Amino acid sequence: MEKAEYYRWMKTLIETEQDGNNHHVTKRSRDTKLLKKSLHEAGIDFTKCAILINQDQGYSKVNGIKLNIMYPISYWNAMETYHSMKKTNWFQFKGKNYIPLQDKENPDKTRQPLLDQFSSRAGADIVITTKGSIPSTFSVKTLDEEYYTAMAKSRYVLCPHYVDNPGTFEHMWSYRFIEAMMVKSMPLLYKETPLSSNFTNGFNFVWNDLDSYPEPDQSLLDENFAKAKEKHSLSAENITNIKNTLI
Repeated sequence: MEKAEYYRWMKTLIETEQDGNNHHVTKRSRDTKLLKKSLHEAGIDFTKCAILINQDQGYSKVNGIKLNIMYPISYWNAMETYHSMKKTNWFQFKGKNYIPLQDKENPDKTRQPLLDQFSSRAGADIVITTKGSIPSTFSVKTLDEEYYTAMAKSRYVLCPHYVDNPGTFEHMWSYRFIEAMMVKSMPLLYKETPLSSNFTNGFNFVWNDLDSYPEPDQSLLDENFAKAKEKHSLSAENITNIKNTLI
């Protein structure tokens, strides 16, 4: 995919519209739904906020205040249920194996060769689906229980990015990396499609080239959860700063 074509595609995902209050609000992106729900739960009227989502670099802005990719506090609070689930699988993935505009008939341009590295291993739970983990409207329910349950029951969650991804590699990031830590499973990254060190810095994870994969250390999983919650949910300071822009 050419760079210009990529940005045309991104424009459809981060399409903006101007409301009656002259605020620009992004729509249709997964990040936006998560952020709007986060703001709603914090008592902030997101319809009065100017929301910018940069999906290439993995950050958002609310009334000019820069934030990480945010998950609603209700998601984090719901994780206790998933933490108590027995880990019956070793390697898990559920999601798409191609991106729009790619030649999905060419397996070398999808995630499939990366997933195949683990699909034949004992305890692998790999499902290709077009179903997302974010509801179509933010108020329908808190999260996709089936999606998070599958991750919670696995020791490792495969986090392949897309081969030949046309985005900015120094800013590569992944929802699944965050969500694996949310359920206290160990993220497994690929040397072929590494995530940005800026995104993964401070977190515990493993690579796809190990000779063996032992039982993950529970203390490392606990540490990941605490750090991920701090980084990817609205802090009291975030909430205060945003509310001050509405005064």
